[in-house]
Amino acid sequence: MSDDNANDDHPTDAHPVSDEAGEDPEERGSLSTVGDDDVDSLDTDSLDTDSPDTDSPDEVAEQFRWGAASRLWPGLVVVTSLVVLVADQLTKRWAQNSFQRRSRHVFWELDFVYTENTGASFSLGESLGPVIAVLVVVIAGVLFWVSRSAQRTGVLVAIGMVLGGSIGNFADRLFRAEEGLFTGGVIDFIKFTDSYPVFNVADMGIVCGGIAIVALGGFTAGPARA
Repeated sequence: MSDDNANDDHPTDAHPVSDEAGEDPEERGSLSTVGDDDVDSLDTDSLDTDSPDTDSPDEVAEQFRWGAASRLWPGLVVVTSLVVLVADQLTKRWAQNSFQRRSRHVFWELDFVYTENTGASFSLGESLGPVIAVLVVVIAGVLFWVSRSAQRTGVLVAIGMVLGGSIGNFADRLFRAEEGLFTGGVIDFIKFTDSYPVFNVADMGIVCGGIAIVALGGFTAGPARA
């Protein structure tokens, strides 16, 4: 039998030639076709690149500030209050020993002049000491409580300044009283020009702290705690 007949009796299966090893061109073509159809039918709404779970840099920074302030409360408020209170009482004692009999010119329009005030801050509201003392206690308690919502550490410092100054003047009314409860005179000794009331370190803490609270945003609500 000839070789031609042998070849006819045993036909050889024809296999498509693959462009790449192990890959069928027909399979590759079908995959390519399916891929094009899928691209056209994709629901682009499901591909939300602006996911609400992703915080912006500003939100991350705000959460960091909130977290720092919440961790430092109430320690930072208490420490700042004590610093202002101690500074106030020490300078008052110094003024009482140094300027009670004579004033001292410092420079320009600044003088140290010893006075005792039974009214409000800056030598205002004479004879209202008891009423002011009660108001100070109430306001200080409320201020300390709402300081829990402060977002910034600077606000905590400012609140501490206000509290320290309030307690400093309150201590004078309480411990220097001679004619009744809270009738003691608050020591003022810093005089800046004749047209400006005499004040003390406690007054400076109250005013500067109050301005700082407003400037730093006060007690706006912070992000929700986890």
